[in-house]
Amino acid sequence: MENKKCCKQNTDLECNIQTIQENTDLKCNIQTIQEKTDDENKLYKFYPLILTFIFIIGGAGISQYNFDTWKWNEFMKNLMGIMLITFSYLKLLNPSGFKKSFSNYDYLAKYVPIYGYIYPLIELTLGLLYIIEVFPIIINSLVIVIFTFNLVQIGIVIYQGKKLECACMGSLGLKLPLSWVTILEDLFMIIMAIIMLSI
Repeated sequence: MENKKCCKQNTDLECNIQTIQENTDLKCNIQTIQEKTDDENKLYKFYPLILTFIFIIGGAGISQYNFDTWKWNEFMKNLMGIMLITFSYLKLLNPSGFKKSFSNYDYLAKYVPIYGYIYPLIELTLGLLYIIEVFPIIINSLVIVIFTFNLVQIGIVIYQGKKLECACMGSLGLKLPLSWVTILEDLFMIIMAIIMLSI
């Protein structure tokens, strides 16, 4: 009788262990699927930015046609000019939306509201000056100052763990998250301006 009882207890224990194992496997599978979905969502969210950069780089590259001699200085000026004009255009499509989104992480736009409206015009002016190649020292110096200021503020927000929308492509409902990609974007522009300033 005791042997039967003992066997039943062992069987129940084995069943419980098997159930726990199955639940653990199910949780692992769900977690793996969730991670894959999150990765796909991130790629989808950054798709507009990636596509925009492809067009910008392509536009700057075409300026070197017929590609007999590649002039890096001219390519970089056109790249910066097209980039700044493109991003200012996207911001100007919805100025009030951009200002609201931008003021969530930019201190100057938060405490001086007019700056949120002026910022896209500053980008536009800098972009045009890059294209027509005037005042290179002033333009590159301004880009370094403005985007370093942006970089520091974005770094602080990300460090604090705040989940905010990036206003780099305006406020058009793209829901682009403020992340390390935004930091790379600003860092890229700072480095480009430093290189052109040194040239």
